[in-house]
Amino acid sequence: MKGVAKGTASESRFINGAKVTDRVTGNVLEGTVDLKPTLDRISAGKTFPHRNDGAVFGNKEGLLPQQPAGYYREYVHPTPGVNGPGPQRIVTGQGGEIFYTPDHYRTFIRVNP
Repeated sequence: MKGVAKGTASESRFINGAKVTDRVTGNVLEGTVDLKPTLDRISAGKTFPHRNDGAVFGNKEGLLPQQPAGYYREYVHPTPGVNGPGPQRIVTGQGGEIFYTPDHYRTFIRVNP
C-alpha cells in the first residue's frame, strides 16, 4: 500500500518500531505503541477531548484505499509527553479496517488484516 510507514502491527494493538515526531518540539519517540486504550475507547463510543475525534476522515492524502466520502473516521491516539492531541491517529473504515498513523497522516500502518 502506498504510504505505509516502517513498523509492524502485532496482535492488532501493538505497533512495533513506531517513530513518532512531536511537530512542535521536534522530539522523536521510538518504540512500541499500544493502541488498545484508544481502540477500547472507540469500541465503547467514547471520544477524546479534541474537536476532530470521531470526525469523518477525508483521505485527502490519498494514502488509504479510495472509498466514498464519509467512509473513514479519525481518532486521536494520545502521545505521552506531548501537549494537545499530538501526531498519532487511528483511522477506521466502515468495513472494519483500522489504520494507525504516527505522523499526522503522512504514513499509515494497517493494524488489522
